[in-house]
Amino acid sequence: MTVNVAFYQCSSCWGCHQSLLNLHLGLLPVLPELNIKYWPAVLDYKFSDLEGYEDGSIDVGFIEGMLRTEHDVHGAKVMRKKCKLLIAYGTCACYGSVKGLANQWSREELLQRKFQEAESVEEPLNMVTDRDPELTEITESVVNLDKVVDIDAYLPGCPPKKENILGAVAFLIKKSPENMNKSSNVCATCKADPCLLEQGKLCFGNVTAAGCDLMCPNSGDPCVGCFGPTNNQDEGKAAKLRQMLEGLTASQEQANVISSFVILYNGLPVQGSLYLAADPLRKIALDAPMEYSDDISGAALKALAKSPNYTFMNGNVCSTCDRNANMTKTMTKIKRVHEGLPDTEECFLNQGYLCMGPVTQAGCGGICPTSNSVCSGCYGPVFGITDQGARAISTMASMADVDISEVEDKILDPVGLFYRYSLAVAEINKKVNDTK
Repeated sequence: MTVNVAFYQCSSCWGCHQSLLNLHLGLLPVLPELNIKYWPAVLDYKFSDLEGYEDGSIDVGFIEGMLRTEHDVHGAKVMRKKCKLLIAYGTCACYGSVKGLANQWSREELLQRKFQEAESVEEPLNMVTDRDPELTEITESVVNLDKVVDIDAYLPGCPPKKENILGAVAFLIKKSPENMNKSSNVCATCKADPCLLEQGKLCFGNVTAAGCDLMCPNSGDPCVGCFGPTNNQDEGKAAKLRQMLEGLTASQEQANVISSFVILYNGLPVQGSLYLAADPLRKIALDAPMEYSDDISGAALKALAKSPNYTFMNGNVCSTCDRNANMTKTMTKIKRVHEGLPDTEECFLNQGYLCMGPVTQAGCGGICPTSNSVCSGCYGPVFGITDQGARAISTMASMADVDISEVEDKILDPVGLFYRYSLAVAEINKKVNDTK
């Protein structure tokens, strides 16, 4: 069964869609699974085509770009109505990106600079009072997408890596393994003797579909639900497992087993490719309100929620950077990026180059540091950080042993450096009303 998808562009460079097309032949396995309902970047669709679909008739929608015009806002709202699942696609859609830096000035100041004062202007235009009425109205500021419509998942990156995009699409398609047998369960063919549950170990084979060739329990390792739910549980063992979970204060090892089960059994995406707003593991980490299902999955989540040993794993760029091993957490100088040629192995911060890796969430694979360039923060703040720029300033200030005059001399644009991709989402929390 194909998945109905739509791709919408707000104000952007369209680079995210170029990244998708850069998959080239990698698209061949997934394109037959997609029924493209709207994609004006590639095919000659009209906005009226999108408006003409029934509400909720599109399974997945991708929105690229930031909200800079009234048409952007209207289009985002139309996409929300038409799509069951809506994904913020790229850093502009997730955090406002570089264009969000415009929020430092008023709309009138921006129009005056662009059309009247810029050095390249030969015939000044008064776009404040004499603008063409056919042009779409510009918004007062860049309002972050998830403050206008509810977003179900985030796929950051400027642009997102093509591997992340492919992983997100594969997650949405969710093709079952050919050898999956939902009419049976792992316990039906398990040869573990004694049963892992009888040994007091957590094992989720009793609620997991059969067909797996690995059969982890046969080697003494618990089943963590790779094949997803079965239609034929082993009721006796499932009851015993639930009893264990309800009375459990999970150890670190048990918490790891449970979190693996929650991800695999429910088909959640691997961290770093696609971030779900409703991810139960993230909700537990944030202590956010959540309804627990009345089944093994719900019991497992409750056990995690009350465990003092559960740690939500969401790495930063440093965790995927080879330079991390050489980081000494000290800065005795500050350099601008054009000064000298950085050492290819030593941590940028130790060399004096201001790198956003410590406060930027993983997902890119550390592609910039690998290319001997500092991380500029395009994948957005690490989980739990609400203000990427403020945390970066705090982090680097705690490492720096330099004179204040050097800071003033070397950091000429602190907003552009520390809030390059996230100013819109940082300011939105303080001055823009929720318009949902």
